[in-house]
Amino acid sequence: MGHEKIKRPKNFSKLKPLENNQAAVVVGWKFDLGKSSTTAYDGFLDYTQRKSAVNIKPDQTGEANLKPQERFDQFIDYTQRATATRVSDQNTNATFNQQDDFLTSKKEDDLRQNLNAAQKNGSPLWQGYVSFSTQWLAENNMYDRQSGEVDQALLREAMRQGMGQLLTREKFGESAFWWGNIQFDTNHIHVHLGLAETTSQRPNLNGQPKGSFEQSSMQQFKSVVTHQIEQLGRSPKLEAQKTLQKVIGKRKNTILNQVELSPEQLHAIEQALPVDQKKWTTRFANTPQMTAAVIVTREYIHQALKQLPEYHEWRSLIEKEAQANQKRYGTHSQNSAEHKEAALVKQLENQVWRELKEQPHEAKKLSVAMISAQFDQAACDANSQAIDALRQRLDDPAAQLTETQKKQMRGDLIIRKIARKQQRIKYQQADHVQLLTRLHEFDHQELSVGDNYFLTQHAVRLAHEIDHLQTGHGNSLSFTDVINVQVGKVTPVKQATIKAQLKQEMKWLNQADNVQLIHLVYPHQKNKAQVKQWLHDQAQIIEIKGKINANQRQMDNSKPKKLESLKQQNRVLYQHLNGLINPTKQKRAMQPMTAQNLYRQNRRFASRKQRKQLNQAVLYSAKRSMSLDETNKREASRAAKQHEALVQEIEAETQRPEISR
Repeated sequence: MGHEKIKRPKNFSKLKPLENNQAAVVVGWKFDLGKSSTTAYDGFLDYTQRKSAVNIKPDQTGEANLKPQERFDQFIDYTQRATATRVSDQNTNATFNQQDDFLTSKKEDDLRQNLNAAQKNGSPLWQGYVSFSTQWLAENNMYDRQSGEVDQALLREAMRQGMGQLLTREKFGESAFWWGNIQFDTNHIHVHLGLAETTSQRPNLNGQPKGSFEQSSMQQFKSVVTHQIEQLGRSPKLEAQKTLQKVIGKRKNTILNQVELSPEQLHAIEQALPVDQKKWTTRFANTPQMTAAVIVTREYIHQALKQLPEYHEWRSLIEKEAQANQKRYGTHSQNSAEHKEAALVKQLENQVWRELKEQPHEAKKLSVAMISAQFDQAACDANSQAIDALRQRLDDPAAQLTETQKKQMRGDLIIRKIARKQQRIKYQQADHVQLLTRLHEFDHQELSVGDNYFLTQHAVRLAHEIDHLQTGHGNSLSFTDVINVQVGKVTPVKQATIKAQLKQEMKWLNQADNVQLIHLVYPHQKNKAQVKQWLHDQAQIIEIKGKINANQRQMDNSKPKKLESLKQQNRVLYQHLNGLINPTKQKRAMQPMTAQNLYRQNRRFASRKQRKQLNQAVLYSAKRSMSLDETNKREASRAAKQHEALVQEIEAETQRPEISR
């Protein structure tokens, strides 16, 4: 491909703008393939040598007797354009390479011959640029703010170190050669680089020499250039950065030695780990077998880190380092603090798993008691992940499991599913105990009679639920969220029981006025009115589910006409139910436009019979839509009447004398 000019704002002044947000070093590379290119390679040499971009006056050395050159094609014009260099002598050449600061006329001719040979032999031509922040160069004593002069000798030395590293990492042979020019024709001082081989030794890719560099090689090139400039300029910031890195390393070692997990946490991690101990390493962290162990281990590590003062100090240091790196490499560079955090966690994970591996223990055998001993959120998530992994493993035909292995995995799956139920019960029980404790903290003397009644009744309910969770015996006061009740289980008895519970809840709520107390019991609602609406919606939901279940039971022995009527009723009921469960989701009714769209798509039927049939379909769709609208109106009217009756019942309850303690 031909060379494409990079659009930059022109600035031929020695004094460059000092921008604070500019990355310290910006690097870019691209390549042309020799035999496919219609442009001569030595043209790029002319571009890098253009006298308007280079300036060799400050440190001019050596002999320079350039003979007048004939016009080269695009690359030559691009590299030698006079608008990018600053030259005080017409016979001076600003091109440098690994050995020479300035090329003589003979050495430039040799370079051009090498370029022509490289193009003839099909070697790629690599074209690179390195752009510098003027502010950063000034901070590193490379740029004089008053005169605008640049220490080109040190810049060339930094380029040589970077190119040497690049050639080594990309495994270039002795036939490789490169050159460069420091240029000054934009807001930022920059260096153009060229690289080629007289005989290409690059590996072939799709029949052509590989042109692209590895990302790690380009990053290393940029890093070497950056560090060389900082070292050559004897930047005090570099010394401070090195000191900061040493402190960060010491703090990290301290953290690694101080993080300790409790025996219960280690036991929970061990239960989540797979049987194969070879996988107990972060190399297998993304495998299904290790998913559960990674989740629970990472959660416990984060909990332990938050309790260490040294961790918070270390975190502030790496964030300070990340800010310095972003100033040097640009705001779009990756956040080094997050990478260091992830590396620390991985190191701690390996440390924990290695400790478990070294401990003498019997053959791992799952049990419900062992898994359910830990029931915090991390342990529950880890067990769920392990269940999913077992299911996927059993369903995967590529696993090629033996019958013995399948039997063992099915047994583990049953144990984990039972343990998950136990974990949820214990988690819910702990939540109820915490809520009951907070209710007991209220000062009864400061509450009204109604608030005390509300508090007492809910405390009794929570005590009954805790007893139910411990013993497994049900009680009439336990509250059930009707959204989670399956339609098929809403029998008339179940419906009556839940309605009685909701009525009791409403009675208690009407007695209470303390906002803090109400919010504690109903944390998802903001005020008393919202709690009432929520309880009212719960009553409607359970009633609708009961109707749907009753209709489904009638469908088994219904005639076709009756069956269609029941199905239609259930469609309407489900729409109403979805509107109550998801109030932000619009109710979706049957769209009469469906048939009309069909009619528009097929309006060019040649047969009159086909058009007549289609018109009948449109009319039938319209009739069904009208019938559905009427059904919706009747259902809405019925719901409004039920709501009014419930409100009257609530008002009647409020008229009764308050119940004293």
